[in-house]
Amino acid sequence: MSIASASLPFALLLALPALGGGGVTQDTLTIGGPGSCSSEGTQDPGLLSDDATPASAEVVFTLDTGAQTLELVVTNTSPVTGGVNNPLLTRLYFNVPAAVTGMSLASQSSSGGVTPEVELDLDDQGAGLFGSFDACLHDTGNIQGSIANPDADTYTVDADKLAQSPVRFTLALSGDLDGLEASDFTELLSTIPPGSKPSHAVGKFQAGGDEDASAYLNQGETCDAAGSTEMLGSPCGGTLSVTAPIPGGTSHVDYQGSTPNGVAVLLFSAPGGTPYAYQGCTIFLRGGATSVGLFATDLDGDFQFDAKVPASHACGDQVVLQALVFASGAPRRFAEISNGVLVTMGD
Repeated sequence: MSIASASLPFALLLALPALGGGGVTQDTLTIGGPGSCSSEGTQDPGLLSDDATPASAEVVFTLDTGAQTLELVVTNTSPVTGGVNNPLLTRLYFNVPAAVTGMSLASQSSSGGVTPEVELDLDDQGAGLFGSFDACLHDTGNIQGSIANPDADTYTVDADKLAQSPVRFTLALSGDLDGLEASDFTELLSTIPPGSKPSHAVGKFQAGGDEDASAYLNQGETCDAAGSTEMLGSPCGGTLSVTAPIPGGTSHVDYQGSTPNGVAVLLFSAPGGTPYAYQGCTIFLRGGATSVGLFATDLDGDFQFDAKVPASHACGDQVVLQALVFASGAPRRFAEISNGVLVTMGD
């Protein structure tokens, strides 16, 4: 049984200041690449109008409900061929959940070159074959200021006139964001008609290949591979297990502990952190870990739930999960800390 956040004595979480951020969630979409479609008729992968040039981008959505912001970090990942014009990303279409009643572009910055010259348009933004979207970030600089892959050696304009990725956009939101997550943006589909292919997001790429080719590309699909989970370390009072996840499906989370009527916080982070000792246990989470939720343990000290896996996850994406439990009565130390679980997405 999950419990309201207000039930948690938040002072207890101050013992792990690096983990913070229950109101911050993140999800990722890949534009182009395997499984994607092109407005020019090619697919898996979608190609530009010369039927030869691939293009792609990664978009990381970070929603902070407390700050009421949505941050998009956009990286042009178009494959590089030496001496051939690398495609530039000039438009990004995405959807917005109904709970968001207002959105404005608060800031934009690049990792090099120039600041992107982008505007935000809202409501019924058409992307041809791929239907209509709620929002579009579009270039206003006539290619200059477009989002470029910094690994490329050739563009149609000078590199110092382009916004080298990753490029960061911060959007200010209004509305009741309580309970909203980043996946609520990435899982929405475009409106059909117009068009005939519902999509989660679309990018417009221009000025690529030998013929200054262009195209609209939608999101790629996940690959065909089994997901997996791997236990990290040993249980330190309780055992956490997770079933192999499938994007768009569910994954069963099971915690077997020994603290009845306790409160558990389940956290996740990106993998790759350096494990460190805490209260005689090992923490596998990286700084900036995010709360999945708060849960009450039953009379046996256990909790279970089925977690929805965002459809936007790509096969091979990984997260680390770990549970921390404290007894009722607001103790100053966590009663149990689980093993870590490395979760690898499959399809």
